[in-house]
Amino acid sequence: MGRTCILCGHEISSGIVCEKCDKPRKPKQQQTTQNALALDPFPKAQVVPFPVEAASPAITSVVDLLIAAGVPAILLGPDKSVKFVSDQAKALFDASATDLASVRLVEQKIGLQIGELSAPTTTAMRIRERNIMYSLVPMAGGAGGAVLVFRFADTDSEHRPAPTQPILSVTEVVRRVADRFIPYADIKTIHLQVDAPELFESFADHEHLGEALAILLDNSLHYVPPGGQVVLGVRSMEHKEKPLLLFFVMDNGPLVPEHLRQVIFEPSFVWNPAAPERTGRGLFKCREFALGHSGSVWVDAKTGKACTFYLRVRPDGVQ
Repeated sequence: MGRTCILCGHEISSGIVCEKCDKPRKPKQQQTTQNALALDPFPKAQVVPFPVEAASPAITSVVDLLIAAGVPAILLGPDKSVKFVSDQAKALFDASATDLASVRLVEQKIGLQIGELSAPTTTAMRIRERNIMYSLVPMAGGAGGAVLVFRFADTDSEHRPAPTQPILSVTEVVRRVADRFIPYADIKTIHLQVDAPELFESFADHEHLGEALAILLDNSLHYVPPGGQVVLGVRSMEHKEKPLLLFFVMDNGPLVPEHLRQVIFEPSFVWNPAAPERTGRGLFKCREFALGHSGSVWVDAKTGKACTFYLRVRPDGVQ
């Protein structure tokens, strides 16, 4: 009995399939290689640099801080592009975000050319009949860019409402002044500390006292580099058996040169923001306040490591 192919039924002499049906099969290894080659041409995504600044934690945290602080501020990127404009800044300039969309438009609004973003700057200006202190605060932590901060100057009495608050304790005056500058200190990554024990002494002219302390504090925050420390405090003391109040602002910024420690408080002294040495600014106003209240103001740097400004006055009812 002849054999037949199990596939086509034709007679065969040996085996189980005929020569026609017995076609050589491709090795499994070769088939696997072909499958791999078939998958390999899958198009790969193009490798492009990720825009870090679009999701930079540093920039995001600063924006959150500016929103929470509620201060007029503009955030610039490393290329001087406008990244954020606070609602308070829009109100200050009576402008929309589009009106402040570039550094050129911002410069037109403030009437000042914005310099290098790595160099901190503070200057006074007039915006819409308001006295404004303008500060450029470089961004720390490798994010680059800077924050433009606009603060209303306390000397603008035309827009200040008549005082209706009760007389404050000197401790409360110190804390209120510090609270005003905390957002600015946070932006510059400066640790602002209050060293004021609970004192019951009051000061009737507490608004002008607050202005004098604000000048001293603003001066320190301007000169102290990012990561520095500033301490605002007060002590109750006695001199010739009479009580006095000693306010102080201490920082670890550059020291005031010896030859300037007296003249910086004179009305004729002109502050030079471009000077390589620490010269202070507006300090003659503190001197005028101190002299008007039987007091004095001076600067000391005996330790060589810290610069301390002192303001000494008499509490209410003491001559």
